[in-house]
Amino acid sequence: MLSVIPKSEASRRERASFFDTGLVLSMVLALGAVPLAPGRSTWLLLAVVLAVLTVVSVRRRFQPAMQLGLLGTLLLLTLAGFESLKLWPLPAMVAGACWGVSMLVAPLGRRPSWLRRGHLNATIAALIFAAVVVSAVALLVWFQVARPDYRSLRGTLLLEMPMPLLCLCVLSFAMINAAAEEFLYRGALMSALDETLGTGVASIVIQAAAFGLLHLDGFPRGPVGVALATIYGLMMGVVRRRADGMLAPCIAHVATDVAIGAILLNALH
Repeated sequence: MLSVIPKSEASRRERASFFDTGLVLSMVLALGAVPLAPGRSTWLLLAVVLAVLTVVSVRRRFQPAMQLGLLGTLLLLTLAGFESLKLWPLPAMVAGACWGVSMLVAPLGRRPSWLRRGHLNATIAALIFAAVVVSAVALLVWFQVARPDYRSLRGTLLLEMPMPLLCLCVLSFAMINAAAEEFLYRGALMSALDETLGTGVASIVIQAAAFGLLHLDGFPRGPVGVALATIYGLMMGVVRRRADGMLAPCIAHVATDVAIGAILLNALH
């Protein structure tokens, strides 16, 4: 049986202290609460909590928690500014851009350890293909069984576009959304968990649960949607671990989002 843990990561430094682990887990809980308690005041309160945790991380010179805390704080402040999750991934784009600029400033200037291309070989390609096929089939089954009501999208300016331009919009959205979500969950969040809990199953499961909660009102939506998104997060976590980089999960995520776009376009037309 193949391990999901590359040797390069299995031989990394020892686990972080109990206090650092508590810092990271607290940040993950704060981010997980974002879709559960939507609203500007709640998001501002969570941003303050994350900012405090980030300052503590800076004082302890624990960079994975610094990066996750700063990115989470910026994301919450951006969400509070937009006052809605419906414009996702635009808030994540703005927060990510600000976070990228902050990486040039000490003491956060060292390049994040997870920000690398990783491997892309036949084994990784097979994992990507399997994840995309399983996800597409699951989404089709869910759409046929649940019959979600997306009629509010009919008649919008977007659907009045010519089909080639509409397909280009779907592809652009898929690329932006995939980059935003992968960098947040399989990037900063999973890396911080790896540094504290070790590169085992726990960090994959926790990031997947946080990722699943994000889709409470997404596609798919509701409790079933959260469960399906959590399973998808598990698959992306395994792809990320095996590839030891961000390119593979980003490719898989783009393909899945394109499948979602195709399902929606087919239903709305």
